[in-house]
Amino acid sequence: MGKSKFRKFEDFRDDANSDASRVGALHAFGFGANGETFERADEIAAVLRKRLTKSTIGRELTDKINDDTVEKLLAFLCKDFKNLINTIKEKDVVYTMLDRITLGLVTHEEIDSYLKKYGYDINQKTDRKKIYEIFTEALYFFDNHVYPYQKPKHKIPKELREPFKIGETDKTFNKDAIYNVFQSSAGMKMKRNIPFACATLRISYVIWYMEHEYRIRLLDRAYEACEESKAKIIANPELMKLIVAIKSRIKDRKGTIGKLLHKPKNRADEVLDHQGVRVLVRTPADAIKIIHMLFFDHENSIFLDTTIRVDDTKNLLFKGKNKLSTTDIRLLIEDALKDPNKADAVFAKLGSDTSFEQTDEDSSDEDQSRKSNINSSSAYRAIKIIFEHVIKDKDGNSTLFPIELQVIDQNSQVNNAVSAPHSSYKETQGTAIAKRIMGNNLLELWNKTKGLGVSHGQNRRKIASQ
Repeated sequence: MGKSKFRKFEDFRDDANSDASRVGALHAFGFGANGETFERADEIAAVLRKRLTKSTIGRELTDKINDDTVEKLLAFLCKDFKNLINTIKEKDVVYTMLDRITLGLVTHEEIDSYLKKYGYDINQKTDRKKIYEIFTEALYFFDNHVYPYQKPKHKIPKELREPFKIGETDKTFNKDAIYNVFQSSAGMKMKRNIPFACATLRISYVIWYMEHEYRIRLLDRAYEACEESKAKIIANPELMKLIVAIKSRIKDRKGTIGKLLHKPKNRADEVLDHQGVRVLVRTPADAIKIIHMLFFDHENSIFLDTTIRVDDTKNLLFKGKNKLSTTDIRLLIEDALKDPNKADAVFAKLGSDTSFEQTDEDSSDEDQSRKSNINSSSAYRAIKIIFEHVIKDKDGNSTLFPIELQVIDQNSQVNNAVSAPHSSYKETQGTAIAKRIMGNNLLELWNKTKGLGVSHGQNRRKIASQ
């Protein structure tokens, strides 16, 4: 009998941990473990290759494509481009430092050195207490915002949880609990604990990041600035003629952790809805009018029009119906924005029902919106405008902070409650978080490849191609 090509987990684990620093360096330069790039063009090409191999035209391809085949390929792409793009899921194209398979931290000395880079000396009790606080919050977040959405559900094992309880109870904040998480993530303890240790570390990193990110430290000031703006709006009778209700809200801590975890490329400076203002109006026509007045009416405007982040604006309130295409509606809305008094006439032409069906023509605005938030429901209706608002920090220095303004009419609010409830969004987000933080680890790779005689980078690439 020939020698088995399957390797022991311990051998696979040790190779992966030894290779972790090299893989980490390659990640930082935008490469995979074995030199593959993570550029968008390469990712699209990889998906295209898989798709073509299942098509008639694909079977005609060779490593060196001739001119004839190029023409056929172009024809294929023109016909099927939309379907092609839809096959490129976020999991296929995102690689971040947070998603590394293993940090490769095995010895106490390696872990000590690693934590010092984050500003913690594990030999100092005060620093160990801070680390405990972060890990404890991470465990709480897992219990309440990851566990409910797991499929199947698994709780954090007691081998990871109990040492922290002991350290907190006896006030020693012992090192062993901290070492245990890192070593478990590297596969040096029970194999079954690897995903939970990796999840704990990933959540903990986000919590640490939040403690040090400048914008998040300004949230209280941003909320105060929004409250001040809301007071100005309420004091303006012209604006209040259109407004049914208005409220400002701040994304709470667990919401911010979830936002930073659920999409791999999220950073605090790219999360634009930390702070928001929600305006409820009676009709879609009033939505157009109030946006015009809040930003562009010289007598009544409250917010700066020049700081609107146009690329991040989402118009999800008005959609085409009957013979009107999306392009037709956009042109009509543009006319209404030039003169708000035309808005009533515009919507008389559109009809009283605002739950319109999307036409195929020019659906890019909505498609782009869905891509920017993969967990949002396609049934949700609102106009979302991101703009930057002037606020002052505790030292009195002025800075700009992004605010999300949502404008919604009463009919759409009712429809949203039925067709796009917030609970559905939270469930989708929670499922995405659970899948991300519990995946990309040594145990997952081992179970899928059984440690075939290749490095963990090659294993990962093999899985991605399946």
